[in-house]
Amino acid sequence: MSSHDRTRSESNFQDHSRSADAKEDHGARARPGQRRTLSYAHGVSDQVISPSLASKLIMLETVLEPGADFGERNIIDSSEQGGYVLEGELTLWIDDEKVHIEAGDGFQIPSGVPCRCANRSRSITKVLWVYG
Repeated sequence: MSSHDRTRSESNFQDHSRSADAKEDHGARARPGQRRTLSYAHGVSDQVISPSLASKLIMLETVLEPGADFGERNIIDSSEQGGYVLEGELTLWIDDEKVHIEAGDGFQIPSGVPCRCANRSRSITKVLWVYG
């Protein structure tokens, strides 16, 4: 589920400009009002938690609406990724093996392994994704 591999709608990209505070903390912090939001088809959106997308470490908060998914096509990311379900439930297919993950559960996906996910529940799912 790479932020680089997902098909996003450019018209739904919101870039919040960085404040003067960013200079004071050397760009090491991203406050909620400064975060970018990426919206995708199928009821999925990402909020960029990391101060920079140029780093090897990227953090996203992904929101999946009820019934939302990443489609039927697996995504293969060149970087290792992991996550923590903040709220709701997530269904992951890791190398075509179905894994059910609940709030409070963490997960890890090795680089190069095909995966996809969906929210099969009736409530919103929020996931903190980390790519490295």
